[in-house]
Amino acid sequence: MRMIQMYVGAVGVDRDGGSPIVILSDAGKNQALPIFVGLPEAQAISMAVAKVRSQRPMTHELLLSIIKRFGYRIREIVIDEIDSNTFKALIHLDPENAGGTGAEESITIDARPSDAIALATIAGAPVFVAPQVLSSAGVPIQQEPDEAEEEEFKKFLGEVKASDFKCDTPVELPEDEEAGEGGNQA
Repeated sequence: MRMIQMYVGAVGVDRDGGSPIVILSDAGKNQALPIFVGLPEAQAISMAVAKVRSQRPMTHELLLSIIKRFGYRIREIVIDEIDSNTFKALIHLDPENAGGTGAEESITIDARPSDAIALATIAGAPVFVAPQVLSSAGVPIQQEPDEAEEEEFKKFLGEVKASDFKCDTPVELPEDEEAGEGGNQA
């Protein structure tokens, strides 16, 4: 099964519930995958995207330092499952120096997608999503109209007249009793 590489498109707050959310998007910006995250993860992802480092290591930076200290690097993260509206992710670690004195075999770690995305963003590792996850929870991204569409619409607006619109059904407007016969009074 071929995984789809996704990128952090935005980190924000959900309008309805006020919860932090990260939006992953594919390379062509055709599909988006919204994932609710915790506030610390949203902050870590935002800081990593903006390439801002704190004076002291934050939790995800600390975890990345530990991973490196034990001789590993983050190869990729994979969001591979969604179950009852809960995403599941895997962090794939590879030995930093294969055949060296450090780690010698690859490791896969189960993780929350928010933590995995934060780690991948800090480490500069790719984020992949399983096709079935994207088809189940992804949403299409509306593309901006291209220049030809825009020009065609502008041409239409320049040529359209009020008389082009007809209403075959008469519309009765309610009379404004306070305004009387003379129309609206402001």
